[in-house]
Amino acid sequence: MTTNNLMPKILERFVKKHKNLIEDYGLDVVGIFGDIKTNNSNEINITTSQEIKSDDFNNDDVHISCLIPFIFDHRQLPASFEGVRVICGIIDNTIPAIFSDGINEREPVFFDQYWNPDKFVRFVEGNIDKIKEGLKRPSVTRKEALDAICFGDYNAHVEKCEEILIKRICSC
Repeated sequence: MTTNNLMPKILERFVKKHKNLIEDYGLDVVGIFGDIKTNNSNEINITTSQEIKSDDFNNDDVHISCLIPFIFDHRQLPASFEGVRVICGIIDNTIPAIFSDGINEREPVFFDQYWNPDKFVRFVEGNIDKIKEGLKRPSVTRKEALDAICFGDYNAHVEKCEEILIKRICSC
């Protein structure tokens, strides 16, 4: 069990360890949160760590929430920190227009459509200099750029999108 007194300390250590990402790359650490699943439902309610009682949560029910710009090397952040999951969202106004191309806002948008791997490839091909500048790595290769901005592993992202598409097609 993670206690309420320990949570702010974990968050403080996370911020300290990733200070360079905050100062130099635009990482925004939002906070540490508990996930509360309501009974008989897949619905998840989120509450801040200050509302967490020590007997309510274990590390599997807690996450550190961050926001990052689109051009960010996802590989620099761990999937978990001191046993607490790290979840990142991308800052909306940093997402390139190519990702909303062909998306009808009046219809449901699926993960594999919005974050289509081909869109990442096209973005990298047309913006490699911008990516090099944003990552502060002038010698970054096309493959490294794809991995960096594509959730840390381009090939794994392709597989995830294919799995999602297959599940969606098969469930119709």
